[in-house]
Formats: sequence, C-alpha cells, structure tokens
Amino acid sequence: MTDEKLIVILGEIGKGILAREHKIRKKLGLSEADYRGILCIGKEEKITCQEFSKRMELSVSRGSRVIDRLCEKIYIERVDCDSDRRCKNIWLTKEGTTVRQKIAEEIQNLEDVLTAVYPDAKLMLLKSDLKRLARKL
Repeated sequence: MTDEKLIVILGEIGKGILAREHKIRKKLGLSEADYRGILCIGKEEKITCQEFSKRMELSVSRGSRVIDRLCEKIYIERVDCDSDRRCKNIWLTKEGTTVRQKIAEEIQNLEDVLTAVYPDAKLMLLKSDLKRLARKL
C-alpha cells in the first residue's frame, strides 16, 4: 500500500463528485449555474433575487442573468415584491420542482452507493471526521 497524501485522496473524491454532477446536469440539460440555482431554492420556498444571488455567491447582476435563464426555461417564476417594487420574489415552478426532485434522487442514489459498505455507526464517525477536516480548510 502506497503512502498517499490525504489531500490527493480528497482531491480524487472531489473530482469524482464533480464528474457525477456533470452527468446529472447533462442528463437534465442544465448548465452548472442552472443546476446550482435550482438547488439553492427550497421546495415551496419564495426568496428575493438578492437572496438568490447571495446563496449562489454571485453579484446581483450575474444572479439576475441566471434568474432570467431559469425563467425562460420555466423552472422559476418571478414577480414584483408587494412592499418594494425594485425587489422581485422568485420560486420554483412545477417544472422546477420536478427537476429539483430528479437532482435530489440522483444525489441520493450516489450517496447510497458511497455509503452502502458502512454500518451506521462507522458512517456517522466518517461524516464527523470529514466535517472536522472541512472546517480546517
């Protein structure tokens, strides 16, 4: 057994996850921004465009372009806010909710594959250790 660096192993895990996300996006015909945008809005949640941009870690103008594209694809709906006409509220449409559910199912399938060999107690310990590593970054 070679003495691989932990960072190399974690990097390989990251690459694998990104490749799986790419497959999901391709299967559903989504760009990376579409994918992230749909996931950052909860089912039956209504948020402002500013909150959307914040969650996506985008400027408001860049977030607005993502919102425009998601509206064109009928994944989200956007309306003026009653209290401030400069503000818009957005939420997932039925189509958006369906796509979000498909993404969640694909993610759950991957999670099931990754965790199948771990008993619950060992899986809890693994998650705890990985969270501790993530906090150190």
